[in-house]
Amino acid sequence: MRRELGKEVKRRFYEQLKERLPQIVEIKNERNRLGWKVFEWALSPDVKAYLCLCLSPRDDTFTIEIACSRQDRFPGHLRIMVPHDIPRARIVADKPVDGEFLTRLPYLYSDQDKWWEVMPRLTVEEIMEQQRRLIETGQIEETPLDVGLERIEALVTDAVDRIVEYAVPWLVDQCRHSETI
Repeated sequence: MRRELGKEVKRRFYEQLKERLPQIVEIKNERNRLGWKVFEWALSPDVKAYLCLCLSPRDDTFTIEIACSRQDRFPGHLRIMVPHDIPRARIVADKPVDGEFLTRLPYLYSDQDKWWEVMPRLTVEEIMEQQRRLIETGQIEETPLDVGLERIEALVTDAVDRIVEYAVPWLVDQCRHSETI
């Protein structure tokens, strides 16, 4: 994600979490090579929940990783796991590994991974027009950053709404059944 957009996504996400879920606090994560923001919530003395705001290094998108751990750490070393069966794709729900589970927020409410798109995707026609201009002028015309900056508040609000609606109950349920993690 471009720097200006990433800074604003991080700022808005932090503000909304602090306001709506004050029990979840930002932590330092030494293993975090990409500068992603990691937040922790002590669900019980034995189980901690984690949220990780992930900014794509390739494009202007972000997603949220959700985790539970008995190891007192964010399990970023694990592959993304699927918390439920997806029969149409012949995917069986993953089981926790050594007391840890890592998934992405969209898997808690759908069968697909989702990244929130800060910059709108170009249509085929817009791509063709961009290519035509590139051939004519030798320059690429990018969508102004203001377009993305204007979209961030609504996108972050949607992500935090989904954390409240789906992740919090799922995490509490994981804690209730902590012997399975």
